[in-house]
Amino acid sequence: MRSMRTFTAALVVLGCLISSGSACAQGVTKTTILIGQSSPFSGSNKELGDDIREGLQAYSGDNARILIEQRGVLALIGYASATLSLPAMPFVEKGKIAFIGPFTGAEPMRVFRRNVYNIRASYADELEKIVDFYTTTGMKKFSIIHYDDAVGKENLTAVETALTRRGLKPASIGSLKRNQTDLGAAVAEVVKAAPDVVIATTLYKTTGDFIKGARSAGSNAQFASTSFVGASALATELGVQGTGVVVAQVVPPYSRASVAIVREYQAAIEKSLGKKDYSFTSLESYIGAKVLVEAIRRAGANPTREGLMKVLDGMQQYNVGGYVVDFSPTNHNGSKFVELTAISKAGRFAY
Repeated sequence: MRSMRTFTAALVVLGCLISSGSACAQGVTKTTILIGQSSPFSGSNKELGDDIREGLQAYSGDNARILIEQRGVLALIGYASATLSLPAMPFVEKGKIAFIGPFTGAEPMRVFRRNVYNIRASYADELEKIVDFYTTTGMKKFSIIHYDDAVGKENLTAVETALTRRGLKPASIGSLKRNQTDLGAAVAEVVKAAPDVVIATTLYKTTGDFIKGARSAGSNAQFASTSFVGASALATELGVQGTGVVVAQVVPPYSRASVAIVREYQAAIEKSLGKKDYSFTSLESYIGAKVLVEAIRRAGANPTREGLMKVLDGMQQYNVGGYVVDFSPTNHNGSKFVELTAISKAGRFAY
């Protein structure tokens, strides 16, 4: 796992904002600003980590302790999940450092924390949107698959809450262990209820295997997922079997060039990677990087950790280009934006 990345393009810009004085503490020197990231760059979730890294780099171009205490970074950005983010919190709080744009909508990261600044909507927001969409079409039988851990159970509760508001309850529930490979029993249990919709709150490999298994078992259900799945990775995993699968997104579609931030992101990705390798994940990371760079710019020539957080607290209704991030001293959940997309026959995303 690579625990830190240098955002070269942003550092060229930021170097112009820093005074010519002596090197500062907390990750700031005369010519560089050190930002830390911890994400999966190997194993089954490698594609998710790569997308997060590429979005961060396109904008700018035991890990938390090392980054904060030994490397002295100014801020942390782009942690890939609640399971990576939560263990970092004691060191984040001790170091009084901004923790920006974690790639998670899990409730433990949504409860107000002085140091955490969420760029995206919550999983509960996404699940409400999914349930609302399908119930307005007349569908009433919903099944859920989730990981058998704290975050997974919170996702289950969020779906149950959304259903209860509409006088409904789950038709069946599939509870899975992380990295579980034999999904046969869970598939059979869910399919037996003949649901209209199966809502997945798991990562792309688990979700993809479950959908394949359910369809092989004869299920005609609609399948929908939160953004946690990793949309591009899921489309790749499913191939032709992905057609029609709905995925909630917390940023505008990466193909919607009519949105200013999307145009900017597309150009930056092409310049950074030399190809049009777009994804929702890297767009989300790009937006996070832009918010961070704007906060550093506003913090002045010699930004400090505390000064950066004060600036972030004051970034109310900050429009990055068709996507608004709204922080205050008492609310660090910067967005509730959710849009539903569907995988097309070509493996792209329609909306």
